[in-house]
Amino acid sequence: MHRRELKEERMQEEGSDDDEGNSDLTNWIIAAIRKVKYQKQRPSLERICSVVRQNHRVDRQAIKEELEKAVSNGLILKVFTKGLCSYKDPGTLCNMKSRIYDNWN
Repeated sequence: MHRRELKEERMQEEGSDDDEGNSDLTNWIIAAIRKVKYQKQRPSLERICSVVRQNHRVDRQAIKEELEKAVSNGLILKVFTKGLCSYKDPGTLCNMKSRIYDNWN
């Protein structure tokens, strides 16, 4: 019984939320989005959760809450394509205006 309590306590510590956001969990989510995109898959909530949980003991609900918080703070973009919800890392997006301008020169 004592072991189980310790395990639950560790999961709560790793998945705990701060007022400003849990930066470790947000970084894990962003890394998961990049990994899923590298595999040429759509980074859905399920795929992001499975990638984060491969390396860290965080429950699905904590990941979902942190993902929503990161979307509301603008750290991650939530997009709907072909009726499905997926997420993007804004750090990997290029500036389309400069990209078009460079192609014209």
